[in-house]
Amino acid sequence: MNEQRQQARTAREQFESRRAEFASLTPEQRQARFQEMRSQRGSGGPGGLLGELNLTDEQCEQIRSIMENARTQGETVLTSEQRQQLQQWRDSRPERPERSTAPANSRW
Repeated sequence: MNEQRQQARTAREQFESRRAEFASLTPEQRQARFQEMRSQRGSGGPGGLLGELNLTDEQCEQIRSIMENARTQGETVLTSEQRQQLQQWRDSRPERPERSTAPANSRW
């Protein structure tokens, strides 16, 4: 139990350290750092873990559909103001790389 608390404390400290680091960066520097982090962990997003599962095209399409439905359903519980805030957040985040930059074996 004590070991779990220490791990949680360490993870929290690392998170806070990264948060402080990012707060001091310009938007361009943040975007570059995000891209660097993404390249270090793989393609990120669904392609990260799911890309390693050797899914069939049909499975990929089913998961893509499930994820889109979940997003749509999740937005239905938001108020109009919350949807507006969500859209503003999406508009302000760094550009996502095009799908063509994903690993060759990725179908995401």
